[in-house]
Amino acid sequence: MRIFDMLFGHKNESDASIKDMELSKKITINNYPVDEINDDDLYPWSNQVVYRNDVTIGNIIMLWWLDKYWDKEKTIPNYFEKKYVKNFKIERRKLTYRGFIKQSGELTDLGQAALSNNYEYIDKHRNNWITAEDKERNSALHYSQMENVAKQDELWGMHDHAKELNQQMSDEKERDALLKPYFEAEKLGKQGDSQRSLDILQQLLPRLNGKNRYLRAFVIERIAIDSRKLKKYDSEIHYLNEYIIKEKGQYRYTEYKEKFFKRIAKATQLLDKQRSSN
Repeated sequence: MRIFDMLFGHKNESDASIKDMELSKKITINNYPVDEINDDDLYPWSNQVVYRNDVTIGNIIMLWWLDKYWDKEKTIPNYFEKKYVKNFKIERRKLTYRGFIKQSGELTDLGQAALSNNYEYIDKHRNNWITAEDKERNSALHYSQMENVAKQDELWGMHDHAKELNQQMSDEKERDALLKPYFEAEKLGKQGDSQRSLDILQQLLPRLNGKNRYLRAFVIERIAIDSRKLKKYDSEIHYLNEYIIKEKGQYRYTEYKEKFFKRIAKATQLLDKQRSSN
């Protein structure tokens, strides 16, 4: 996925006319101009030292991943040597030698401290390094550029294309307004406040209709995650089944159906266990 797509997602073909160089020079990721970020090289901030013994942001992402998977046979994700460190194995040896990782691969107390003191970078990694400031700035640039193109089209007599762009802009703004509470809920859920997250999502779900109905898949998946954390397995099963029954034909339906069937199977096991222990 290219940087521009990561920011704005997949647009229709009319977007091609507005992806010009001037716009890309102003767009930012992690407050860096996008034209300073090479898709085929490390992030420019990956080597920034953020903890004692020269621990970098790239090392922090490593510690987070190792903390989750040190005792499992997991393939090292390609993104490490593409975006964070030149050589994962060498960096791992360095972190082991400096006391952040045990020989077994488990994090030491020092490693856990480095991770907990720098968890902000994990959140940024999960959000593709697009900060709230980036989102606001880039969105304003995006719409400003679309408005300018639509005005030019009107002047040149391309009224149909101008109308199409204005409609696209209206649709995107409506979608963005609907996604705002979703992202707020997602953040709350990741911070451990699953109940508040769930409350927001359950209020949002009925609003997702018409051309924005496809967003229900994302919201229901998050509802399922929060419900499981709260041990509300029956609620999780209900929402997942409802999607499978009612949303046939929606965007990426088959993919989500398969994913949701797996969640239902696990949630059913957990619900049975919960009931038998009561």
